[in-house]
Amino acid sequence: MVPLNDDLELTKNDAGLTLALPGGLHVTGVSPDAGRDAGVKSAGQARRIFKLSEWLHGPLEDYYELRQQLQDDVAKQPKNRRNVARMKLAEFFFARGLAPEAKGVLQVIEGEDERLGIKPEFRAIKGAVAILNGEVNEAARNLNDPRLEKYEEIQLWRGAVAAAAENWPQAALYYQNGEAVLHGYPEPMKSRLALIGIDAALKARDPGAAGRWLNAISKTTGHLSRGQLATLHYLQGRVAFAKRDLNRAQELWTDLQDSGDTWNAARAALSLVNLGLLQETMPVDEAIKRLEALRYQWRGDEFELDVLRRLGGLYLDQQDYRNGLGTYRVIATYFPDHPDTPRIAQTMTDTFKKLYLEGEADNLPPLSALALYDEFRELTPAGPDGNIMIQKLAERLVDVDLLNRAADLLQHQVKFRLKGEERAVVGAKLALIRLLDRDPVAAIEALRTTAYSRLPEALDDDRRRIHARALFDTGKTQDAVELLAGDVSRNADLLRADIQWRSENWPEAAKALRRLAGEPPAEGTTFDRTEAQVVLNWAAALRLSQDESGLAVLRELYGPGMEASPLANAFRFIASPSGSDGPLDLVSVTSRLAETDVFDAFLAEYLEDNRRRLRTPEQ
Repeated sequence: MVPLNDDLELTKNDAGLTLALPGGLHVTGVSPDAGRDAGVKSAGQARRIFKLSEWLHGPLEDYYELRQQLQDDVAKQPKNRRNVARMKLAEFFFARGLAPEAKGVLQVIEGEDERLGIKPEFRAIKGAVAILNGEVNEAARNLNDPRLEKYEEIQLWRGAVAAAAENWPQAALYYQNGEAVLHGYPEPMKSRLALIGIDAALKARDPGAAGRWLNAISKTTGHLSRGQLATLHYLQGRVAFAKRDLNRAQELWTDLQDSGDTWNAARAALSLVNLGLLQETMPVDEAIKRLEALRYQWRGDEFELDVLRRLGGLYLDQQDYRNGLGTYRVIATYFPDHPDTPRIAQTMTDTFKKLYLEGEADNLPPLSALALYDEFRELTPAGPDGNIMIQKLAERLVDVDLLNRAADLLQHQVKFRLKGEERAVVGAKLALIRLLDRDPVAAIEALRTTAYSRLPEALDDDRRRIHARALFDTGKTQDAVELLAGDVSRNADLLRADIQWRSENWPEAAKALRRLAGEPPAEGTTFDRTEAQVVLNWAAALRLSQDESGLAVLRELYGPGMEASPLANAFRFIASPSGSDGPLDLVSVTSRLAETDVFDAFLAEYLEDNRRRLRTPEQ
């Protein structure tokens, strides 16, 4: 004896195979295939939990009469039998797709008898009603009851839950497993679930399954509502698109835009934009314009995310970074739990790196680059990459004399992002920018707040020289000179020359300029303009200190090289022997220096040299 299921047994005897049927009936001499077929059919029926054809209680057009009969039956029943009648009413509403009404009756039933709420059959209909009402979590809680595994059609309803949760591969698999059950469902439930299944199949890239269901539904469309019919046409367009029948797809979607169905009109409009871009028949500017209007037509679900994702990508492709990043930010804000959101957030981060780490922002006007950074500052990554971004942007702002904005960037960085030696490096940059912005007090404060012991010698020297310059600019000349004591570097001499010149200490200025001038040029060579500027200023310092012997040595050693330099005339005027052209006073010497525009180059050269050495290294 072989048990086939709870109702059937197959026994082998002398007469052959005997199939035992319900009710004590036996069929002798059946083939094994016949028994298996009968067993499968009966098993399929046993796995059914929703008897929708029975629950309709009659034709769809007799709804009001049938509803009244069922409601009257509830009222006539004694209290202990009333839930049985209520259950028939709930099943009636459910079979006709009236989920809110079914939910209300089920709640009354459960309120009368809480024990029903734990029964698998009750949980099944409760979950199915929930999915029709759009209550995805409630549906999942009930339909995922493991006791429902034996019912084949639960696969179908779990597929609807997966589709509502936008888990399209799982939804398509569930629908595939429950496809045979759905074919046996009556209308309107069959079309309602089939439309979800078609969408799931398309999202899971199975146009064959989608096409089969479309063919089945399209044969009888008289029972479809206006919204269902519009959905059908939209899905037909998607199947046509999948089969590369683009003209048919365009025709269906174009008609939908005037259908009066807001949801499908919006979906059709997005599909037409994508089709136009694919065929290159729609300019990108036109696509952006349409998507900007479309993003407000339907809000709050994956469709809005699809529109925003497409729109943001087009903006970034057009290098409209502000609108592109802004659109993606809306996605990250409104859809934080969507599985695609991390990828979109990564695109934002990568774009920000491309702009401020790889130099793409250099193609933007400096103020635009700064405004964009300020608006999306939260995209600055933690760690070295983020620090380099900030410093590169600050350097760009310095290059175009937006000194206060550059200083603000670095001030925020040293206050909140950096520690130790790295903080001291950026503190030196900040102090240098403060000096360029003629704010020596702020420069001193930047150095004080970023002080750090055990700095490399070169960095410590840079900070000390910047400090000396800041002290001089605050009127503390002697403190500045003392801070430079023992420093024989070119940068230190540049500062000394500047300080002593501005203090009118001509002998000391001449000493510093002598060291900066270096060795005389070889015979037959000359100075370039920068080198000639140093020699000219040395001659001026000697003249103003009335050092005739020093001027004589200067003329002898450096005169031949200066004669062929761009500043030959100025040198002859300033370095000539006293009395050759009359007495030279301070006013005439400094006036001639102003004409040659040489002395102000000292500070500029010193500051640029420091900026160059403190500049953020290329990665």
